[in-house]
This record gives sequence, C-alpha cells and structure tokens, in this order.
Amino acid sequence: MSNVLVAAGTQRVGACTELPPLIRQLGADPAVMLARAGLAPDALDHPDRTIPYAAMGRLFAETTAATGCAHVGLFAGRMWRLSDLGLVGEVVRHSPTVGDALKWLAVYQHLHSDGGVRYLVERAGVVDLGYAIYQPRAQGHITTDRRGRLPRARPRRCGARGSSDPAGAQARRRPRDARAACERPA
Repeated sequence: MSNVLVAAGTQRVGACTELPPLIRQLGADPAVMLARAGLAPDALDHPDRTIPYAAMGRLFAETTAATGCAHVGLFAGRMWRLSDLGLVGEVVRHSPTVGDALKWLAVYQHLHSDGGVRYLVERAGVVDLGYAIYQPRAQGHITTDRRGRLPRARPRRCGARGSSDPAGAQARRRPRDARAACERPA
C-alpha cells in the first residue's frame, strides 16, 4: 500500500448535468444514486458547480451496480461536448491548430478538474494524449468516461479525416451486452 497522500480533488460538473436523465433511462432513480454517491440532490444542476472527484467515481460505480450496465462511463462520455469544459473548452475551440488545442487542453485541465491530469507527450512525430487519475478509488468508470469523449472530439478538431485513433483510444474489454449498449440511446 502506498504512503502517498493524495489531496481530495474536485470536478466541474459540466456534462455531468446530463447524468440524471441517463441514470433514469438506464432504470435507476437519480436521487438515490446521488445520495449513495454522497452528493446532494441538486449537485448536478448547474455545469459550473464543482463536486468531489471521488463522488463522481462513486456515482458511476453506484449506477453501474444498480443498473447492471457495465458501460455507464461510455454512455456518459458520448454525451460530452467541448462546451462542457467551460472556459477551457473555449480556449481549445479557438486554438489555431489541433496541436495547439491539445496542448491547451493539457495545460488548462486543472481549471476543469483537479482529480486527474491530462497529459500530452510528443516524441518521434507521434503524440500521446492521456489522462491519469490521482484519486485511487475513482478510476474505472471515470477513465471510461474520458475515453468515451475522444471520438466525439476528433471530428470537430481534426476533421473527418483526422489522424487520431478512436478505436485504439477506446480499447477495452467488450461489454457482455454489447448489442444492447449500441441500441440504447444516450
């Protein structure tokens, strides 16, 4: 076990305003899921609010347990839009190049969430964009949510023939109910 002290992170609500309808659509009561995650009933009402990062992870975990849907994070990621990042999204949107957009996303990520860090590594003509989570108990579903965002961001910033690899970016074990996952609207 690590002796590293990790400060409690926060997350700007942003796209999480869309979670209560998603939770309801998956057959659970959003108020119950929010309470189980340790969040107030109105915690996700406004995109500029902040919530504890670990509570967001608990919300995904509780929703997964209650609904039996192992890919809640992917559904949540599909709902994401660049505007959900607030000011960070505006900086990214108005960047002159995709490279600049990714750089500014990594530099200013802490304004949106300090429970993890977006990183950008460029070497030998290849760019890796990743996300590392500081909160050990918040990892699985949040990582999946972040991966679900990548395919939505690529066409807008790179164009239809962009060079990012959304299939590789979402490499993950196939859900048992993959057909249902594709048929459920999110």
